[in-house]
Amino acid sequence: FNFMKEPVQLCYTISEAAKVMEVEPHVLRYWEEELGLDISRNSMGHRIYTDDDLKTFRAIKQLKANHVALKEIRQQIVVSGEKTGRYVPGGRKTWKSD
Repeated sequence: FNFMKEPVQLCYTISEAAKVMEVEPHVLRYWEEELGLDISRNSMGHRIYTDDDLKTFRAIKQLKANHVALKEIRQQIVVSGEKTGRYVPGGRKTWKSD
């Protein structure tokens, strides 16, 4: 028997995600729109943020803290799979290093 389970991925509402990221919810919506991020929605149309989404927002927040403009951040995003706008190390979305 294999009792190993797949890791559970937490989901967050926009308010919860904003609190974790220490930004206002409108900032997450703005980044989503300006960077073309692919954020999942529930059956009621509300945004549902995953741990992968929070990794993306952490990367964006760090770049912003280093005075990188959203235009430049958008140019650093490289699509490498079926979904767009997510930063997943070794996954669908990566960031250019230069």
